[in-house]
Parts: sequence; C-alpha cells; structure tokens
Amino acid sequence: MDLFDRLQEEHALIEAVTIALDEFAQSSEESGTVNLHELIRFLTFLRGYSGGLHHEREETVLLPTLAIAGFSLESGPLAHIRDQHREEGRLLLDIAKAACAQEPWAPPQILRVATVAHAFADFERTHMAKERELLFPFARKELAMHAKALASAIDRFESRAYRFGGGWLEQLGRELVSGHPSRRARR
Repeated sequence: MDLFDRLQEEHALIEAVTIALDEFAQSSEESGTVNLHELIRFLTFLRGYSGGLHHEREETVLLPTLAIAGFSLESGPLAHIRDQHREEGRLLLDIAKAACAQEPWAPPQILRVATVAHAFADFERTHMAKERELLFPFARKELAMHAKALASAIDRFESRAYRFGGGWLEQLGRELVSGHPSRRARR
C-alpha cells in the first residue's frame, strides 16, 4: 500500500472514532454521567493511534521527504501541519484534565468532558480534511520525483512502527466505533 493510501486509511479510522467520540460526549451530556473507562479507551486510541502512529508517520516520513524536495519544515504549510499536530495534543490534554476531575462529578464536570471532547473531534476532522484535500494531493505530485527518498523513509518508519502496538489500536478504534454508532447512521 502506498504512503498516501495508508494515511487515508488511518484518517478514515480516526474520523470514525471522532464521530463515535461525539456520540459518547452527547450521550454523557444527555444521561448526566460519564463512563470513565470508556473515556480512557478513547484517550488511549487517540493518543496512541492518531497522536502516535499516524502523526509519527506524517512527521518522520511525509514531512521530511517534502523537506528533501525543497519545502521548509519551519515555515509555510509544513510548519502549519506540525503546529496543528501540537494543538491536537493540547486538546487531548484538555480531555485528560477533564477526566481527572475529582469525583463525584456534578453537571459542570460532565459538561466540561463533553465540551472538550466535541472541540477535539471538530478540530481533528477539520485538520484531516485540510490534509486530505490540500496536503496529500500536492505531496503526492511533488514526491513523485523523490520516490527513492520516500521509499527509504517508509522503510525506516516501518522498521520502528512496532513500538506503537500494531493492530490492537486499530481493533480498539473499531470497538469504539461499533460501541458508539452515529445517530445519523441509525435514522
């Protein structure tokens, strides 16, 4: 599978999990309770798969290869992508901080969890849309002339990818999606 197909496949799972996260947050607001275990499962997936494996693939394969092709990592679109990855990390920390509120949780704590979960999901989907619509088509075209450098970067990444836990994170993502189906899909 080529790099861009793999990144798109990862985006599809991440997007499905963000929709499930929105459903989880909405359900928490409506019920007045938060299933803390399930919230930890969302955080585990989002930190390990989206913020770990996926961002690592982009930041150690895609962006450096674009730098070899002459694009700056320190300014312009590549710096913007990296800044957005940091913002995603900050938003995930907001979810973790909300999850760490001392119990018992009252409506304000539950609303805080839901609010930061929705904020993360919205930001993540917008970020991925920019990558899908702007970055990936541009990068695919630009990197056609740097196939050897790209293949080398992919090989280096794949030799270290085991540290992200492999398929169990993808399985966790699928479980979250199936456990929190979109209300729009149920209509």
